[in-house]
Amino acid sequence: MLGGAIENDNDVFSEKTSDFYKNAMIRFDQLLVRYTSMDVAYKDVFLYFGEKARDMEPDGFFSIFVKFMSDWEAHVHTFE
Repeated sequence: MLGGAIENDNDVFSEKTSDFYKNAMIRFDQLLVRYTSMDVAYKDVFLYFGEKARDMEPDGFFSIFVKFMSDWEAHVHTFE
């Protein structure tokens, strides 16, 4: 019984939404595991480079690497 409604064996809506809910919860649990893993790896990268994850946004942190690579590529030609 869902929300006090009377169950009906011929209720296609309940059947479909129940299937959707079960599949959504399985997918959500999978995403939650991946998110947790990503969050741990993200914090490890910050620590490795001596930064604090709570003090800097990801786009600010990773833009440092983008700038480094772009500067590197611009200057590598000078030494060839």
